[in-house]
Amino acid sequence: MKRLLFPVLFFVLGTVIVPAETVIRVNEMGYYPVSVKIAMLLSDEQQDVKTFQLVNLDTGAVVFEGVPEAVADASVWGKQAVRRLRFTSVEKSGKYVIRAAGVESPVVLIGNDAHKDLKNWHKAIQDRYGVVVRFNPEHKTVYLIFTAHSDLYDGKHVIADTLKAEQVPGSFFFTGAFFADPQHRDWIRRLIDEGHYLGAHSDQHLLYADWNDRSKTLVTRQECLDDLKANFEKMLPFGLTRTANRIYVPPYEYYNDDSVFWCEEFGLRNINFTPRSVTFFDFTTPEMRNYKSSETIFNELKAFEASEANGLNGAILLIHVGTSPDRKDKFYNDLPEVIRWMKQKGYSFGRVDEPL
Repeated sequence: MKRLLFPVLFFVLGTVIVPAETVIRVNEMGYYPVSVKIAMLLSDEQQDVKTFQLVNLDTGAVVFEGVPEAVADASVWGKQAVRRLRFTSVEKSGKYVIRAAGVESPVVLIGNDAHKDLKNWHKAIQDRYGVVVRFNPEHKTVYLIFTAHSDLYDGKHVIADTLKAEQVPGSFFFTGAFFADPQHRDWIRRLIDEGHYLGAHSDQHLLYADWNDRSKTLVTRQECLDDLKANFEKMLPFGLTRTANRIYVPPYEYYNDDSVFWCEEFGLRNINFTPRSVTFFDFTTPEMRNYKSSETIFNELKAFEASEANGLNGAILLIHVGTSPDRKDKFYNDLPEVIRWMKQKGYSFGRVDEPL
């Protein structure tokens, strides 16, 4: 039985609210043993909080004590004071609570059975923000993901035709603006009918963080949640829900601690392309300093595969559905050759919701 330090008033989004208006938010889906683990301490008043404790519910023992990390701009959370409670080093499975500033969190679950609807995700590799950037590196499976906003989609038929011809599954992530555009309806239904995964990519393709200072959040929590809600409202006509389709690629594939937590709070699971996997450079145009031709992208992908101890095992490769008209050299046209090369190397292909 969980013991509260103060009487509980009500529950909202996995938050126990107490009279002091100080709350601890946790990921209600739980945390994998080897993963980034962060909870948030939110208050309507400034407090001097020097430590927090993670307590085992079964034994009552304090298993971890940490120092809260102050968040510079609490206003994006709609609070006066916000602190991150980071307990990544705790890997033992079990049920816990967090205590800080005289309040106690909802139950914190750590275990391989976290995110119960996402099988085998506990073997995935995360970046420092807790975003999955590679699935199980022990399996020779590659995951092709495709993103699109409202205005660039010139490769959509080439991509769908290629995946069908090669009998390869893909995972597609679209903005609400893209889902709502009538000219894409039949194509989206085709993707569903042919067995591909579809997920959200933000309603209006928001930029969550400053390009020059990633810690600086550019949207508020409410703006982020409202945008996600709008994205899924436009997915509903296709039978896509945030329960069944909760894997999410953040807009611009760019995010920070705040946005990742908000998306997880909404019930989503963030993923991104595997670092150094290079295919995401297909958006670049010749005048850009970081421009890469399709030939260069393919050659660097081969070099990346050869240099990695596990090759492309579990790799998440991003390809854009459309790119600027200024880029005449479209990498999606090389997709048949790229897929056949990976097949020759012994790789299979999977959907992101079905990792091995």
